[in-house]
Amino acid sequence: MNATWLEDPFNGGAYDAYGALSRKTRTVKRAGWEASHNYYMAEQLMKYGGVGYIQIDCVRIGGLGPAKGVADYAAATCVTYVNHTFTSHLALAASIQPFAGLESHRICEYPVAPKSLAWDLSRTHLKPNINGEITLSDAPGLGIEVDLDAVRRYLVEVEIEVGGKKLFSTVRP
Repeated sequence: MNATWLEDPFNGGAYDAYGALSRKTRTVKRAGWEASHNYYMAEQLMKYGGVGYIQIDCVRIGGLGPAKGVADYAAATCVTYVNHTFTSHLALAASIQPFAGLESHRICEYPVAPKSLAWDLSRTHLKPNINGEITLSDAPGLGIEVDLDAVRRYLVEVEIEVGGKKLFSTVRP
């Protein structure tokens, strides 16, 4: 078997199950948990679940700060940090930031076949080099230029009402 990891064999909060499987299986490491909603959930999975790969979605975990905390904890505990991103290159550029520069953390989830919306949102894209590696741009911010014309093409007017009271509207009067 040439598998690198077994991803999410259990619900992410099943730390005991992850830990038991980790103690029984040494050849294929477990991976999880893109659904971590905060740093502590990811830490618990690494500490008690025995995962060898921690997959973090920057949006779900609360941004770059908590994701960077997870990347640093992973590096300190010999767990490989992997971004969890398969949508837009804007999201990809953000999700790589927490582990950029961590030499031994080189696996990157990459949006191979993004939907047209995900591709259209940006004028610039991160493409793998000949070795399959992603190099971050040195342009300001995330290094990705948002295509505002494309964003406008995808806008949909929305109004939210509850009990006859308008709570939110994108419709201009």
